[in-house]
Amino acid sequence: MVYDFLAAKDAIDAANNCNKISEWVDTVVNKLKPSIKQYSSKQIDLAMALILYEQSERDASYKDIFCSFTEIYQRDGGVY
Repeated sequence: MVYDFLAAKDAIDAANNCNKISEWVDTVVNKLKPSIKQYSSKQIDLAMALILYEQSERDASYKDIFCSFTEIYQRDGGVY
């Protein structure tokens, strides 16, 4: 639901050229409509985790990005 509500597909397409996970997350967050930038970092990370999970289910090539995101989230307590 979060994926479709925030038009995540368009935001993800805009982040295709990003190499680092933090750059990818920032680009997606900045492109989501309606904006989630006013949310807390924890809320943004949760929304991004849901979006990344959904994208990885739709396109298996995103599994590595999802794994990188979750590893950083667990290790550092957040990505955004």
